Amino acid sequence: QVSPGSAADVGGLIPDDQIIAIDRNRVVYFSELQRLIREKPDTAITVTIMRAGKKIKLDLVTGSRNGKDSSGGSIKLGFLGISVLAKEIKYKRQSPLVAIGLAVDRTFTFTARILEYIWDIVSAKQSADELGGVLRIAQISGQVAELGIASFISFLAILSINLGLINLFPIPLLDGGHLAFYAIEAVRGRPFGPKAQEFGFKVGLVMVGGLFLFVTWNDLVYLKFFEAIANLFL
Repeated sequence: QVSPGSAADVGGLIPDDQIIAIDRNRVVYFSELQRLIREKPDTAITVTIMRAGKKIKLDLVTGSRNGKDSSGGSIKLGFLGISVLAKEIKYKRQSPLVAIGLAVDRTFTFTARILEYIWDIVSAKQSADELGGVLRIAQISGQVAELGIASFISFLAILSINLGLINLFPIPLLDGGHLAFYAIEAVRGRPFGPKAQEFGFKVGLVMVGGLFLFVTWNDLVYLKFFEAIANLFL
C-alpha cells in the first residue's frame, strides 16, 4: 500500500493502491517489493497495481540512495517512496482449507528465503551482520507485540520456521545431524563406532556454540551495547 505524501505519488501511485507486480515479478509480500526495488536503483520499471478493483500498469523510475554491500563497500540501492502502514493492515478470515494452503505457501516462501540468505552468506554475497540471537529476538518480539496479536502470532510462526529449518541442518547435536548419521549408517550397513559418534558430537557442540557466540556478538553490536559501555568511561 502506498502511504500518503510519498515520493511515488508523482509517478501516478496514490494511497490505497495495491502493488501486485514489478515488471514481470509477482509481488505477494511487502518484503518482496522491497527486495525488487532495492535491486533497481535509478531504473525504469513497470508497476502493476490494483486500484478500485481494476488492474493498472504504470511506468515509473526508481530513485537511489547509498548503501553498503557484504564487504562494506558503497553501493546504490533503489527506492520508490513506498511504505506499509501497520495501522492500515487488514486481515481477512479464510476457510480452513484455504488457510492450510496459504500456510504451506508462506512456509515454502520463507524457507526458500532463509536458504537463499544462507547461501548468499556462504558465497560472500551477503553480510552475516543481520544474523541475530536471543537478544534481538526479544527486542523484535516486543516491537511486534505492540502491533497487535495477529502480527505477534505471525512473527512467532516465522521464528518457528527459522528454528525448525536450522534444527534440520546436518550438524551433530541437532536433529538434522542425527538424520545424517542414520542415512550414512544405512548406506554403510553398520553404525558408527562410539569414538566416531563422540567426535561428531564434539564437532557439533563447537559449531553450535560458535554460532551462539557469533549471533550474540551481532546482537550486542546491533543494540550498541559496546558503545554504551564505552560512553560510561568517557
